[in-house]
Formats: sequence, structure tokens, C-alpha cells
Amino acid sequence: MHDNNELHHARALIEELKDEKYRLESQLQAAGLRENRFLSEKNKAEDDLKRVTAHLAEERLIWARDIAEKDRVLAHAKSVQEELERKAITEAQKVRSEMSAQVEKFRIDTDFVSQVQERYQALTVEVEASNAKARAKQTELEEREGQLRELQHRCDSLLSERNALAQSSAARLKEVESALEG
Repeated sequence: MHDNNELHHARALIEELKDEKYRLESQLQAAGLRENRFLSEKNKAEDDLKRVTAHLAEERLIWARDIAEKDRVLAHAKSVQEELERKAITEAQKVRSEMSAQVEKFRIDTDFVSQVQERYQALTVEVEASNAKARAKQTELEEREGQLRELQHRCDSLLSERNALAQSSAARLKEVESALEG
């Protein structure tokens, strides 16, 4: 009777460990999915950063050419009549306004690049934390699997003992019946 209780308890414990193993495997898989999502976001952030940086470099070249061209136009405007000088001054004011708008746009783009870099760093920290959690869960899963193997071995041993006891009891019963008949 005591062996049956131990056997029943061992089986229940094995089922609990199997359930825990499946739960840990699910958590490990979910952590892997989160890691993949974080890596995807990290790669997207890197691509965005490269694209914006390339775009800013092109914009800087265009601005440098524009500024050089406007300076040439201003120098030429000084050599023409007063009316043309007024038009050149008006044009210069327009150019300055455009350049101010472009500088503001550059500042906004620079802020965006900074935000992307901060997000990239935050994602990197999250990915490292996720990797550490995944390793801890993997270690816990391996320990639980070792416990499960140990309990399965114990259950098999108890079953063998129970079978041997049952055979011994059956043989003893036959002896007793034979003795009673005889």
C-alpha cells in the first residue's frame, strides 16, 4: 500500500515536472520570439540610421553648392545697376530664409538620428537582457529535465519492486493454498 502511494506520488510529481518543462519551453520559445523581434527592430533602426545619414550627407553637398552659387550671384549683383542690386538683396534675403528653413530641417533630422541611436542602444540592452533570461531559463529547464529523469528512474524502480512483490505474494499464496488442500 505504501509503495502504491509512493508510486502514485512519483507519477504525479513526474506529471507536474512535465507540465513545468512544457511551460518553461513555451517561455523559452516566447523569449526567442521577443529576441527576434528586438533584432528586427534593431536592424530596421540601423537601416533607418544609414538612410538618414546618407540623405543628410547629400543634403550637405547640395547646401554647400547652393551657398557657393548664391555667393557668386551676390558678387555679380554688386557689379550691376542699383535696381539689380535691390533685386539681388531681395534674392539674398530669400536665400537666407531658405537656408534657415534648411538649417531647421537639418536640426530636426539630427534630432531624429539621435532618437534612432538612443532606440538602438535601448534595443541592444533589451536584447542582452532577453538573452540572459533565455540562458537562465535554459539552465532551469536542464535542471528540471535532470529531476524528471531521476524521478522516472525511481518510478521504474518502484514498479520493479511492486512486480517482484506481487510475484512473491502470488507464489506465497499458492504455497498456502497447496498447504491447505493437502
